[in-house]
This record gives sequence, structure tokens and C-alpha cells, in this order.
Amino acid sequence: MKTLSKITFLLLVGILTLSTTNLFYAQVKKKRRGKFNQSIRLVKKAKSNFKEGKNEEAIKLCRDAIKANANYPESYNQLGLIYSRIGDYDKALTNYTKFLELSDRANNRADIRSARSNLAAISYNRGEFDKATEHAQIARNISDELKDKKSQARAISWLGMISKARGDYANALIYQEQALKINQESNDKNGLIYSNNNVGYLM
Repeated sequence: MKTLSKITFLLLVGILTLSTTNLFYAQVKKKRRGKFNQSIRLVKKAKSNFKEGKNEEAIKLCRDAIKANANYPESYNQLGLIYSRIGDYDKALTNYTKFLELSDRANNRADIRSARSNLAAISYNRGEFDKATEHAQIARNISDELKDKKSQARAISWLGMISKARGDYANALIYQEQALKINQESNDKNGLIYSNNNVGYLM
């Protein structure tokens, strides 16, 4: 009987320990989910402020989002966009690079494509044409993989812009005509305006 009571006691201790452990991890998971949702709300508000031209407020909200959850990729993407818009390409590069790192870690192909496209733009603005070409080509390949025509056209257009900056007008025109054709096929009105302007400039 004593042996049976001891076994019963040990089983009860084990059950209580397991329950306590499960409760602890459930609370941790709930806290993390709460912080993740907080980051989403803050970035959403930052986007709204950015659209209204409130750049400093938007930057602060993104930084608060990162404090709440440093692993939410869109916080860095939005910061990169803001810094790019105001011409601070070094900070834009830092944040887009972090966006790419987190997207790579999650194997989120759409976000990786966006990060590469954004990095192509930043590298272009910094005069780093080799890096810009590399990012744009990767963005193009992933866009092909995802069958995303809008992103295909954007990446090809960047390749055209880079060629033009290097003085290679023949290839620049080829790229921009390719982008124009894709925009025509997808009936992307904004893309058509952009591509027509680029082609017209090179003709």
C-alpha cells in the first residue's frame, strides 16, 4: 500500500508539474501574440500617418512596433519606405536589409521579392548599380515564380533604369519595352503610364 501511495503521489506531482508548465507556456504564447498584434496595429497607424505626410510620427510608431515585437517584418519595411521617401538612403538600406533578413528566415517569397525590389531602388539611388542589378534580377525571378505581372514589370523597369544610368540605352529600351508589354497584358494603368514615359524618354 505504501508503494502504491508513493506511486500515486509521484503521478500527481508529475501531472501538476506538467499542468503548471503548460500554463506557463500558454501565458508566454499569449503575451507574444499580444505584442505581435500590437506591432500590427502600430504599423497600420504608421502607414496612415505616412500617407498624411506625418513622417516623424510614422517613424516613431514603427520604432514602437519594433520595441513591441522585433520580429515583425513589416515594421522595417515601412521604416525603409519612409526613410527612402525623405532621402535618407542609409537608414532605408538598413531597414530594408532587416526586412529581407526576416522574410528570408520565414521563407516568405512575396516579402523577399518586395525586399529585393526595394533594395534595388535604394542601391540605384546610392549609385551602387551592381548591387541594384543583383536585387532587381532576384526580384524579377521571384516575380516570375509567383506569376506576379505587376512585380515583374517593376523589376524589369528597374533593370532598364540601371542600364540607362550606365549609359546602355539600347538595353534600357529593351527592358522598358518588356515592362510596357507586361503592363499592357495585365492592364495596370499606373504601370502603363510609368512604362510609356520611360519608353518615350529613350526613343
